[in-house]
Amino acid sequence: MDILSHTLTGIAVGAGVGQFAKGNTTKWNFVVIGALGGAFPDIDAISLWSKFDGTIGKWLHLSHSGEEIYCGKFWYSHHGFFHSLLAMALLGSIFYWVPFLKNKFSKKQVVSKDHRLWAWTFFLAGTFHLLEDMPTPDNIWGGVRLFFPFEVYIGGWNNIWWWNNYDLFLIIFSVSIISCFLLFVFKKWEKKKWFSMGIIAFGIMAYCYQVHRRPPFIVDASSKEYNKNDEKAMNIQKDMLPPFLFNAMQQFDELLPLYF
Repeated sequence: MDILSHTLTGIAVGAGVGQFAKGNTTKWNFVVIGALGGAFPDIDAISLWSKFDGTIGKWLHLSHSGEEIYCGKFWYSHHGFFHSLLAMALLGSIFYWVPFLKNKFSKKQVVSKDHRLWAWTFFLAGTFHLLEDMPTPDNIWGGVRLFFPFEVYIGGWNNIWWWNNYDLFLIIFSVSIISCFLLFVFKKWEKKKWFSMGIIAFGIMAYCYQVHRRPPFIVDASSKEYNKNDEKAMNIQKDMLPPFLFNAMQQFDELLPLYF
């Protein structure tokens, strides 16, 4: 899945968790933290940066090129440590401990009591990112290193291609929009938090349903078959979506400077 879909997933999670906030923090905190958590695991893709070898690689005296790191199975490779539950827990805890210690040693409370929820928001958003990566092709990594430091990789199920998943993007986008709408507009509706959770749960079920609707089409995810798989993924979208929606998504896709 692409970075845009992961970020929107994080926003939906942040808006959902934000419904349970009781402190004086702004609701935008949850949306922003959720977006960060949803996108953050892909920080390990920085090794593909064209200037990586001459900067970070040089400073750290790395013996492997950025491309070798990205496609490898080092702990810092793509789908390695940063795609694990441990990483999400450790990084998420920062959103708890920093405000907690700041309050502890400050003469007055300067941050909200909702910092526990901030930590959960980051953790859950990042975990959803890991789950969304599991149905992708097994090429190179064979999944994500979910239970780091154990070396087993989980996922790589070949259910969906890395790109051209318009239907899944539309589900994620819709859930994030509805969740934010409930968070910022319906301020006095007592049951909105549970309705928001229901929307997210429905989105998860719809996502899983769409993933399993796809026919088996990824026989080999190697570079030799890349264009064929890419074309097949697009044709599946064309069959799944109404023509007007498919055309609109294709035009939107062409406007973005990244794959999705």
